[in-house]
Amino acid sequence: MTDTELPRLAELDPLATRLLEHAAAELEPARTTLELTGYADGDYELRAYETVSIRSAPDGDGDVWERIEIRYNRQLEWIQRCHYRENDRGRFDETVTDLEAYPDPTTVANE
Repeated sequence: MTDTELPRLAELDPLATRLLEHAAAELEPARTTLELTGYADGDYELRAYETVSIRSAPDGDGDVWERIEIRYNRQLEWIQRCHYRENDRGRFDETVTDLEAYPDPTTVANE
């Protein structure tokens, strides 16, 4: 795989399985979304998340979503739990906890 190729799903399957194992312990299974995003430069994001609540913003400016996600941080090579609130302007009140070190499967596949 070159730096600009998207990873093959087979390379990411063990990581996705491990991420979902953490998600099963942290999130409500019936409300969990698994998302894989690939970018033209070959980078990717893998996450499972649950929307805990949606509330009107106190200032009346749209909605605020409270979410918990289990994500893979490719740069740090960690599976992480992230609890945050988000509105149309972005994320805030973000708390990140490292759950498990996990080598980047696309790097391992290239060795």
